[in-house]
Amino acid sequence: MRVGVYVDGYNLYYGGRSLCGRGTAGWRWLDIRALATTLVGERVNWAGATIQRVVYCTARVDAIDNPSGHSDQDIYLRALDAANSVDHIEYGYYVSRVKTLPLAKRDAPIRQARSRVPVGTVNPSANQTAGALKDVPGNGAGRHFWRKLRADDFIRHQLPDLVAGYRLPQGW
Repeated sequence: MRVGVYVDGYNLYYGGRSLCGRGTAGWRWLDIRALATTLVGERVNWAGATIQRVVYCTARVDAIDNPSGHSDQDIYLRALDAANSVDHIEYGYYVSRVKTLPLAKRDAPIRQARSRVPVGTVNPSANQTAGALKDVPGNGAGRHFWRKLRADDFIRHQLPDLVAGYRLPQGW
């Protein structure tokens, strides 16, 4: 089975910050591919699964409002690319206002995907998984799974301190 991994960088970051502690070092320099490989490897009903593509979706931290955050993020994104921890970084835009969408529209792409292929949903937050993301493992194509990340998932899957000239930012 070929596996595609799509990561919401902001949810991953804020989930990790909640689980590990905002001022705690040792969790931000996350090796996305290593974490995904472990999560897929845990699945007994996904025998032989291989990760084909890892897409990291994020928005850039504003350099004017947060110059150190922008610099740290830039180093991290370059390190992810240099380490082959991701295959593609998809840049979106940060929106500070709350966006709402009717539940029926929000979960329709997920239902369509689950009807065709097994889907794994990983929740990086200490909060409950959103209702629109829940389902029954056997629905549609079947073999779906849900997993909540723990602090040790972040800590155990770190990039080397130095990746192709990109050094782990201080305090990370």
